[in-house]
Amino acid sequence: MKLPTPETMKKRFWELKDQRDKLRAKADPIRAERDELSVKHAKEIAKANAKVAVAEKGLYDIEQEMAMLVRAIGGRMGEPE
Repeated sequence: MKLPTPETMKKRFWELKDQRDKLRAKADPIRAERDELSVKHAKEIAKANAKVAVAEKGLYDIEQEMAMLVRAIGGRMGEPE
């Protein structure tokens, strides 16, 4: 098998760059549209996360205390009385 020369590698590089540029020209507007949707959804997700945080206020402390109790008695919780 013959190894490519520096000249053939350079030629191939520029061929690939041309192909890449053509593909990016098609994809860039679609990416921009997608990015706008991502921003919109990110704002909606942030609002929903804020609502969840309010609804779960105190949950972290409860779960931490429960974990401490489980560790203190070796994980043998049994059933509720």
